[in-house]
Amino acid sequence: MAGDNCNCLSKLDCNEGLRFGATNARLWSYRNLPFGGTVMRKLCYLLVLVALSVVFASSASANPIDPKVGLGGGGSCASFNQAAIELTITVPTGCIVDFTNSIPGLTMTNLIVTINTAFSGLLSCAIDLTQPGNGGVSPFAFGQVTAANQCTFSGPPQGPIDAVLPGGTYGIQFGYAGLPFQTCDSNGNCTQLSSISITVATPEPALIALLGAGLLGIVVSRKKLMIKRLAC
Repeated sequence: MAGDNCNCLSKLDCNEGLRFGATNARLWSYRNLPFGGTVMRKLCYLLVLVALSVVFASSASANPIDPKVGLGGGGSCASFNQAAIELTITVPTGCIVDFTNSIPGLTMTNLIVTINTAFSGLLSCAIDLTQPGNGGVSPFAFGQVTAANQCTFSGPPQGPIDAVLPGGTYGIQFGYAGLPFQTCDSNGNCTQLSSISITVATPEPALIALLGAGLLGIVVSRKKLMIKRLAC
């Protein structure tokens, strides 16, 4: 009887045999084959797990490293003169770039740094006290991200006021060890950028005063409007 049963090698063969009136022994034969039934299911589960592992690994490798911009006293591996309130140049990454305030009569009150080159990851901005220039102090106290590609440095100088006066020098580092500027594709292949285009700008004090006066006027007018409403 067992010799008459089909020695089917796949579930499809056995199913086809059953359609033509084959005995249940054929299905029994399939389930007990070394490569059938439970063994095949376990193999399928294993292949699915391997595939999922590859997908997750690809997703993890595609996550770019977040780049960092640091402001400090200077270094440097390159130097530029900032002769206007806005300067657009190409700078090297991974080292301190010096900037000299060459704007006649302008004392810097804040600094806006914009990255013009496309990059991957989330930008971070920090005060870098490891830069050796100006006694290792930064011309400003705070660094914050004000746009996806922009840092704004402000606050009282953390050292000699000379750093922000005309002729003063400060340093900016674009990218650090472990926090470089790079571009990554969807497959997780990343290319580190050796140089990027940036814009450094410092608003004129008159413009800052004008903006401050405008904000003060808005606050005063709102208070007056609230007082009128309460009086009614």
